[in-house]
Amino acid sequence: HTRCSRDWSSDVCSSDLKRAKEEYRGKKIAGDTIRCELALLSAVLDYLQARDVVKLNVVKVSRLDTPKLGKRKRVLTDDEERQLLAQARYYTIRHKRANSSFYPWLKFLFQTGARPGEATRIKISWVDLNESCIVIPDEEHKNDHSRFIHLNANILPLIKEQVASQKAKKSIYLFSSNDGEKPFAYGQPWCDTLRKCGIDGVVPHSIRHTFITRLFEQTTLNETQIASLVGQVNV
Repeated sequence: HTRCSRDWSSDVCSSDLKRAKEEYRGKKIAGDTIRCELALLSAVLDYLQARDVVKLNVVKVSRLDTPKLGKRKRVLTDDEERQLLAQARYYTIRHKRANSSFYPWLKFLFQTGARPGEATRIKISWVDLNESCIVIPDEEHKNDHSRFIHLNANILPLIKEQVASQKAKKSIYLFSSNDGEKPFAYGQPWCDTLRKCGIDGVVPHSIRHTFITRLFEQTTLNETQIASLVGQVNV
């Protein structure tokens, strides 16, 4: 393995990366694909450098102008997550016209990786507290097949409270408008919370991307398992 690695890695240089990037551009390959392949190559070179197989990680020193991340692809830091949740909780409690669904909805996104809009349309009848899950019917899911959302120990107690609160409103939705008649509209409270936290360059979907990224980085799940978990055809 080491001999094989030395054979190909010793010949990789910055000009090779620049040439490959130009070829990608000619083929109109997506920026995300370029970033992922460079990240993979960099990780391999880090591994080989740590074992004295190569002297340099050319990906890091070449300073290539990689495509910028879109807002949907921005990964939130742990500190930004804590800030957002703390501010959302304060907003929900203190703001006179606040919707009580905001904080539960936001924490639900961070804990499950659900699509923001999809989460607002979840109906109480889909929630199974005994089995700690939500089952979204196939006709309601983006990819036309039912989706299973596991409710872990960090979110289950809050969802139990939310179900009770929404039933008291006589709402069919897990997260709803104040009168319980419509799905929760998160636009204004989300923007207010971002402004209060001083966080830029993110949209609600960034939370889903953050969740998926953490699964890749912090678990041993493979791509197929993660795609199944988050209800995504491609991840």
